[in-house]
Amino acid sequence: MSAYYRGRRAQSYDQRWRNFTQLTLEETLAIIDIEAIGHHAMEHQRAPRLLDVACGTGVLLSLLHERIPTASLSGVDASRDMLMQARQRLPAISSLRLEHAIVGPGERAGLPFPPDSFDLITCTNVLHDLADPVNTIAGLRLLLVPEGRLVIEDYARRSPAVRLQHR
Repeated sequence: MSAYYRGRRAQSYDQRWRNFTQLTLEETLAIIDIEAIGHHAMEHQRAPRLLDVACGTGVLLSLLHERIPTASLSGVDASRDMLMQARQRLPAISSLRLEHAIVGPGERAGLPFPPDSFDLITCTNVLHDLADPVNTIAGLRLLLVPEGRLVIEDYARRSPAVRLQHR
């Protein structure tokens, strides 16, 4: 994916996939329990910590920031060009961390974060492109705090269905 979304493909992503992105992100936001995330973080006397895996141009990060303005936001993507657009979209968010990283199977899904880092991890429109989705999801699970939530939205279904519970 990092090679595919470069240059013009990265620049035209938001325009080309606008309707699709709107539909899938609406579904994603509909299943996120904003109150529970905020309550859990408040119990631990800290801001909510959110990670968007394959964040692309930062559309979902922007929407999450609107809903939880106090949250510490992180985003990872395999495309530096997409991350550049995310930085342009989100310049005023001081609690934002964007990282170039390739998500994959293994401990912590190959991402540069310690275990128990996030209250919410979102992963939208990328599951279909992962070589080993089950092990990647298991790695993402390690990045969640106890009672953390992993929200995955994608347009393609794979067999078998995956169900995960954290602790």
